[in-house]
Amino acid sequence: MTTTAGVVGLGTSAFAGQVSAADEEPKRTLTIEATGSSADYRFSVDGKVVRSQAMGATIGGDDVSGNSVDGHVAGSGRDSYTLSGELTSFDVDGDIRMYLNGEPLSDTVTIEDDPEGEATHYELRVDGEVLKSTAMAATIDENDEISPRDHPDEVEPLTSAEPLAGETYALGQVNNGTDSYVISGDITGFHADGRVDLYVNEGKVDYPAQFVRTTLTFESTNGDHATYEFSTSGDISKSRAMGASISDSDTAGDGGASGAVGGNGRDSYAFTGEITDFAGDDNLRVFLSREEVDKSTLAAEPQFENTVTIEGNGGETEYRFSVEGSLEENYGLGPEDDLDGETADGAVTSGQDSYTFSGDISTFSTRGNGSFTTYLNGNEVDPETLGHVRTGPDPDTLPNEVTVRALTDARTEYSFGVSGTLATGDRSNTYSGDNAAYEYARGWVSGGGLDSYMFSGEVTTVTDFENSQVNVDREDQTISIEDFDSDGVTEYEIVVSGELNTTSSSSEGNVSGRTATGAIADGTDVYEFTGDVRKIILEGVIMVESATSYPRVVDNPYPDSTVGELASEFALAPGGSRAAFTTNAIGDGDDLYIARGVASDGELPSEIQLVSEGIIAGVADLDWQDENTVTFWRDGFECEQTMVEPNVISKPIAVSEKPYPESDDGGEN
Repeated sequence: MTTTAGVVGLGTSAFAGQVSAADEEPKRTLTIEATGSSADYRFSVDGKVVRSQAMGATIGGDDVSGNSVDGHVAGSGRDSYTLSGELTSFDVDGDIRMYLNGEPLSDTVTIEDDPEGEATHYELRVDGEVLKSTAMAATIDENDEISPRDHPDEVEPLTSAEPLAGETYALGQVNNGTDSYVISGDITGFHADGRVDLYVNEGKVDYPAQFVRTTLTFESTNGDHATYEFSTSGDISKSRAMGASISDSDTAGDGGASGAVGGNGRDSYAFTGEITDFAGDDNLRVFLSREEVDKSTLAAEPQFENTVTIEGNGGETEYRFSVEGSLEENYGLGPEDDLDGETADGAVTSGQDSYTFSGDISTFSTRGNGSFTTYLNGNEVDPETLGHVRTGPDPDTLPNEVTVRALTDARTEYSFGVSGTLATGDRSNTYSGDNAAYEYARGWVSGGGLDSYMFSGEVTTVTDFENSQVNVDREDQTISIEDFDSDGVTEYEIVVSGELNTTSSSSEGNVSGRTATGAIADGTDVYEFTGDVRKIILEGVIMVESATSYPRVVDNPYPDSTVGELASEFALAPGGSRAAFTTNAIGDGDDLYIARGVASDGELPSEIQLVSEGIIAGVADLDWQDENTVTFWRDGFECEQTMVEPNVISKPIAVSEKPYPESDDGGEN
């Protein structure tokens, strides 16, 4: 978005208008990002708006009053808000970018009704996020419905096309009026049961059938009768693309189509998959996706012997591959896809990008956290067989894990942000829409289900989109719980690894050790804390747990030594197969380690993990109090530390001060 009007129709009154009830609208995260220069913005919603730290945004300096926001961004700064309902106004002075649920809003889609007709129902499918807009003087009303992202089966579509993972449906009607939406991603389908005009960024789309399906159009070169017949690996339907007419004498179905054209007429078809067979008269002219092609390239003997197709199954996947021979587009490429000589670069969320080529694939790599399927010559293949390398964040290299668990049977949407790198874990379902992008993750759980993510850095925000939001401020070491549901009471529980205290602004919360519990009603509770945030429970609907494992010692200089041969001190945990020990044989000083897989000091450990850090004088006097708690002396203090399986990191707590041992001459060592 540049200038006040912006490329997606966000101007002084871009979202102004009558809106539907906030309780019926999803709760989403809106992020505003500066593009280098400073920008002032103002917006309002018909529901509630709460500051957020999603996507690394900062909190402070922006005025939130009721359902309105007056803010400022500069440099590379970001402001984020979790909001309910629809935007009712938006005004910006300066250059900004905007994101909805972590995805960049890039285009405006507008549906305009024929004023002479009756009410027209439409179906818009997008492989990204969708937000209602009043661009091009559109109205916003209750007749228009937006499906939850990645769960389009919650709406009743107009067509029989099966929903794709990652899609959002906008279903509505226009009657002598206009509807508009701002979107991320690409349009993956459009259908209307009457006559409407479709605009993308205020440019009229002549052939709405261009979306999703590839079109094949026929006409006669000399006006004489010309016949054709073709088949595809997908489905085929008649189309009015390029002004074609639909005739009962032409046939389409079961992967095949045949017909004839003459005079000035045209026949068009929309299809998925690949053309597998083709035959046509000499006087037949052929257009593929509105571009004239040599029909000999559509014959049963293809120009290239191989095809490769990348299909998105939810979340964005960027890809790059090269071939040893020649490479051309087969179908499905969009503006974000690029073909340069023997190399293709692109991205898929849902739908397919397909290429035809000669020779072999020499390199194939992807990045991002999306789910995808690869087809070679129409057959699904393991991308590893193509030499696949994933260049994005590798979950196995990230040290921390976040799990999100459903505590009820109801579907609960959630999001959270971190200060470092984020990737979906092995228990997230990217096909159903669990997605990690930038420093922001969003998904849903139900029926006791669990999603997992791997990350670096710290958890900065957690939202359940129904009841409350938690912001973690590392600079001030505070945790704030902010209520969404003004009609009821929101209960919560927070657990940290260090100390936890209430503040003067937290009147209802109760602290017991490392745990805080409370209930808020249209307000905010704030706590001061140390250590890491370990658990967040919101309203009994989701539980978010963060865990960090102790680092493994992979460069032990004595890999064949028993624990007893390494240890300065050794203490076996009661009732377990692990031990605490100190040694200076691995590091520079007497650090504290955990040896796993040992029942005595005469055994080789299966794994060694470093527990202490920043040691000055060393660690001594090891003693287990129970199977999970060890006490020790460290740098002038008696300490205790909890070692909970599977050795999740917790910080030592200084119980009492114990001076350094005195030397023989009476001075301190």
